[in-house]
Amino acid sequence: MEQWAYHTTYSGTPQGSGVSPVLANIYLSELDMFMENYKLNFNTQIKRRSMTKEYNKAKWQMEKFKKLLKQSDDHKEAVKKFKIAQKIMTNTPSYKAIDPVFKRLQYNRYADDFVVGIIGPKADAEKLKQDIKVFLQNELKLTLSEEKTKVTHSGDLIRYLGYDFTVSRSKDVKRNQRGSLQRYWYGRVKLYVPHDKWVGKLHEYKAFKIVKDENGKEKWKSTHRGLLLNRADIEILSKYNSEIRGIHNFYRLAENVSVLNNFKFIMKGSMLKTFAAKYNSSVRKIKEGRMKNGVFGVEYYNKAGQQRCEFYHDSFLHENKASFKVVDTLPNFWRYDKPNSLAKRLSTCVCEICGIHTDNLHMHHVKRLKDLTGKSA
Repeated sequence: MEQWAYHTTYSGTPQGSGVSPVLANIYLSELDMFMENYKLNFNTQIKRRSMTKEYNKAKWQMEKFKKLLKQSDDHKEAVKKFKIAQKIMTNTPSYKAIDPVFKRLQYNRYADDFVVGIIGPKADAEKLKQDIKVFLQNELKLTLSEEKTKVTHSGDLIRYLGYDFTVSRSKDVKRNQRGSLQRYWYGRVKLYVPHDKWVGKLHEYKAFKIVKDENGKEKWKSTHRGLLLNRADIEILSKYNSEIRGIHNFYRLAENVSVLNNFKFIMKGSMLKTFAAKYNSSVRKIKEGRMKNGVFGVEYYNKAGQQRCEFYHDSFLHENKASFKVVDTLPNFWRYDKPNSLAKRLSTCVCEICGIHTDNLHMHHVKRLKDLTGKSA
């Protein structure tokens, strides 16, 4: 299947299938080995880039005024000169952006998507792209997409695995462990939540609509979700919680993960309007009976008695490191086999109204639906 057209061929992989990334990992392992060898030949033996003359001069000036602080009679003037020299030094690049004797290459692939970062001139990046194209064509019989593959500057935003990432050029400073000011964020990779991703999720869930006021300005309004109206209260709330939790967990590493507060705000409004539509009530009345300590929640019952499930209210805080969970336990599917589920009840072949055992369809004509009780209702 390609562009919604079916082709009777053996080539290609099924789009949208769970086997697609598995096949990509198997087939593109050859590309991984090619890039590993390419990296060994590309990287130079020099451990770090050469320092710039401008930075060495600025650093010397700062050290000079730092010594004068202890000797100068006019302490105020000496401090002023020292801070000026310090500011010049922190705003001056310490290393050469392009050093002919220092080159590095980093490669990362997930399924059939990959990204390559290099420290070196643009000509090297263009040559690398061409070498990958030739390798894929000759060795793997694959065509590198010119539309999706581009050479760009590390300071530009790049979309990869749902994130926008870039290399920071921030000159903000903070003190290191030795107490010295350092441009800590300069040259570090930063991840961001793409605006169209979380807005696209709202469109996918049909949780809001965009209207325009008399001035033509767009306004976002939460809407109820009709497909959830027939579900139990706990199912509705759990549905919204899982959707918010899912996007939060995925983008925890993003610098601007806090923008998901906007996502949660719209989703909360949609949830309240869904409950209001279900009970033919208003949002205000729905909140009055279900708010506790400022948090919305619903009551439900299980074997332990009455429980309360609350609306997702975790903080959208940025995390610097990904958390890895080792899952080495086989899933217990018996837990999820609910005895009162519709499929389980149908498999018993027992009519829930009259109790007759039959393998065929057994129907009753009921005069009034309100006379039905229990699961038959």
